[in-house]
Formats: sequence, structure tokens, C-alpha cells
Amino acid sequence: MSQTNGEPRVYASVMLCDRVIRDNDGLLTAIKINTGYKVSPLKVARVLPGSEGALDEANALFVWQPLRLAAIITFTTEEPAVFVASLKIVGPRGHDLGAATSNAWEVKTAGGAEGHTLSVDVRLAIPLIGEYWFEVYVRGELATKTPMRVLHERASASLEPLPLWPYSLPGPEGQPET
Repeated sequence: MSQTNGEPRVYASVMLCDRVIRDNDGLLTAIKINTGYKVSPLKVARVLPGSEGALDEANALFVWQPLRLAAIITFTTEEPAVFVASLKIVGPRGHDLGAATSNAWEVKTAGGAEGHTLSVDVRLAIPLIGEYWFEVYVRGELATKTPMRVLHERASASLEPLPLWPYSLPGPEGQPET
């Protein structure tokens, strides 16, 4: 029996996809397995006050929608085991985008083919192009990681007026502009 530090060795893998369907038996289906995404910002222009719907195209804002995806993480061991696993996401410049301790789970395996599979919904703000790394930790040690490449596409050139609702876009500090 393979052990590390007196504990059963854990084998982990991670796969990224657009979404996951879980059936009544608890089995998972991964939809659009992917290792890269092209994202494009939305170009948002406000309606000029008193202009009856004319857009302020000169001061349009570019807004990045969060990227939504799923990570499927599988764990297997050669013998029964209980351990803590976590997921950490590292951005293109090496910045930690998801603390491993905030995404920690107790995992139980029965050994052999009776492993454990997690489906984790991920929502990331993606302002930077480049490689994002999804790192899986077992007992606080890096077990495996997989990259996700993000590329930017050009923003849509078409501008549509926003509905005239009583709201305003957030300013630089997250407070509505007046």
C-alpha cells in the first residue's frame, strides 16, 4: 500500500468545463470540456440627460462579465482515506484569486475505484489575458494543477441604449455616480 507520511497516497485530477449536470443517481456529465476561453467586454453607454435617448458614446464604459465555469475534481486512493482537499486559482501574474482555505472540503474515499468526485462552480472576474492555474491541494500540499487560457476578443461596436430605469452606474469606488 502506497503511503506518504503514514497517510494513504491520494491521486487527484481536475478538469474544467462550461457546466455540469448531476443526474438522479449522483453521476456527473461535463458539458463542453475546455482549457481556454475567449471573452469580450460589453461596451455600455449612458443615455445623455435631457437628450431623449441619445447615447454618450464618447464616454462609454467597457464592462467584463464574470466567466462562469465548473471544475470537476476526482480523488482516488489505494486504500480508504479521509483528508482535506482545497482548490486555489492563480491568475496570470501569479496572484491568488481564490484562497485554498476558503474552498476546503473533507473528502472520504473507500479505496480503489471507489474514489470521490467534486463538482465546483467557479465564477471569475477576468480582466487579464493569460494563463490561470487551478491548483488542487490535498492535506495542504499541491496534488495537481491544470491551466486555463483566457484571450480577449474585441468589444462589440454596436451600442444599444440602456433602459431608462432609476439607477446609475457605479463610480470608481463602487458608489453610484450622481
